[in-house]
Amino acid sequence: MTRKIFDYKLINKKTPDWIVNGGYFYDPDSDTYIGHGHENFDQTDKTDYTREQLVSRVLDTHKRYPFYAFDSDTPYTENELTSKLHKWVDLQEIEEAADIRRAQRLAKRAARE
Repeated sequence: MTRKIFDYKLINKKTPDWIVNGGYFYDPDSDTYIGHGHENFDQTDKTDYTREQLVSRVLDTHKRYPFYAFDSDTPYTENELTSKLHKWVDLQEIEEAADIRRAQRLAKRAARE
C-alpha cells in the first residue's frame, strides 16, 4: 500500500489508524498535523502533499506560529526548517521502502510454506 504525506485532524483525540508516523508541524488555525500515512484509506479530512507543497504549508504555519528546536529558544530560520522538512520526507521514504522489502520477504516465506 502506497504512503503519502497528509495533513489530518485527530479523531476523538487520537491519531487516525491510517497515519503511520504523525504528529508533526501542528497548525493551530486548521487544527491539523502532518503525518505519513496510507494513500488508499478513505478519510474526508485529509489533504495529501508533494514535497514542495509540504514545505510551503509548513513555512506558512511557521510564519504564524514559529517552530523551535527542542533545545533552543530561537525559532528555525526558513532555510533550517526547509532542510529539516526534506530530511523528514527522505526518512519517511526510506521507512516505506524498508516496509515494502519486509512485506516481500514475508510473502516469499509464506509461499514456501
